[in-house]
Amino acid sequence: MLDRFCLRALLSAGLLLPLASCSNPSLTSIVVSPATETSSLSSGLQTQFTAIGYYTHPNHAAKTLDVTNEVTWASANPQMVTINSSGLATVTGLVYGNTTISASAPGFNGDIVGTADFIVQKPTTTSAIVSLSITPARYVLASAGATEAFTATGSTTSGSTRAVTTETIWSSSAPDIATINASTGVATAVSAGTATITATYTNSDGTTTKVAVPFIVQ
Repeated sequence: MLDRFCLRALLSAGLLLPLASCSNPSLTSIVVSPATETSSLSSGLQTQFTAIGYYTHPNHAAKTLDVTNEVTWASANPQMVTINSSGLATVTGLVYGNTTISASAPGFNGDIVGTADFIVQKPTTTSAIVSLSITPARYVLASAGATEAFTATGSTTSGSTRAVTTETIWSSSAPDIATINASTGVATAVSAGTATITATYTNSDGTTTKVAVPFIVQ
């Protein structure tokens, strides 16, 4: 083994290079992409994450490398999202909320970690409309040219009610007697006679509920 005097002499003579100049650039940071992912609570939905490593060294130019397959991937909440060794994350469909996806690899002074946020959204459900009521509820007496604005209220499976006037399809049995705007529920009297105004609401599963009232034009 060279003693320190011999080593110093060799360095002075240029026969040995300083050890620092021979070392490789060190990993200093990891950036995970996408930085934030939002998904629904549907089992099996997947997102591919990537990891870019940033390397620096005093005697070398900084460089970046795709280290997706070299880092160690982890999910802070595997019950929410799992992730495999290549960065492919999968929603479990069990729980919703926020968790963290991390990618780590050894650096010069310890592990370097990059993170991303993963948001699993609570499913939004709208209770089905099981009955419909409209106002005016009994009948309408009008003269030709007069208008009437109908409104619709739906009762849901959960027992609540909500206004569905603009979500309802409006129709008239006799447009020559009374017309009605199909989306707003505004009816117009045309000529003497009786027409039936019908409101129809269709749920997302295709089931419908209807209600009708007479519209009498004098």
